[in-house]
Amino acid sequence: MTGSIPPELGNLSHTLSNIDLNNNQLTGTIPRTFITIPFIDEFLFHAKNGLCAPSDDEFQGWLQRVDSWSGEICEPNVSIEQLSSIPTDFVLHGNYPNPFQESTSLRFDLPYNAHISVDLVDITGRVVYQLSPVSIQAGWEREIQLRNLSLPPGMYLYRLTVDDYVGKVMHTRSFIKVR
Repeated sequence: MTGSIPPELGNLSHTLSNIDLNNNQLTGTIPRTFITIPFIDEFLFHAKNGLCAPSDDEFQGWLQRVDSWSGEICEPNVSIEQLSSIPTDFVLHGNYPNPFQESTSLRFDLPYNAHISVDLVDITGRVVYQLSPVSIQAGWEREIQLRNLSLPPGMYLYRLTVDDYVGKVMHTRSFIKVR
């Protein structure tokens, strides 16, 4: 195999027990989604051809819990500034403040440029607010502000739809509007 490891491989967290990436021409960073794989017996890779394990504490902690792993921790051939400027995975941090009265901000890390839209849904499943798609650049701590929401107090779901070069992905969380 050649190229980078697809981050979606980490989505196989309940079916994946062994990973052997030896004897391949893989390059890049091992996706951070691998830390969602709770029970893995063996993880083998060699960094000689440019495949790197993230050196951050969280990923290294996951590697330490793996029963049998071999490979070297290496730094990718990019600067620290480049590594820190764009995340490797989409992460929805939630909204702040929560609960809120008039406005709240939805915060997330975005690993690629995307169009993002927001739907607010009440507890009956009815869409009560829609924000048209906005173009957002890749980066850490991106945010969409929802202001002057004239909604009655209560619990709501917000659905963030991320439309990028791969397709559409929805992320849903809840928040509470107070008086």
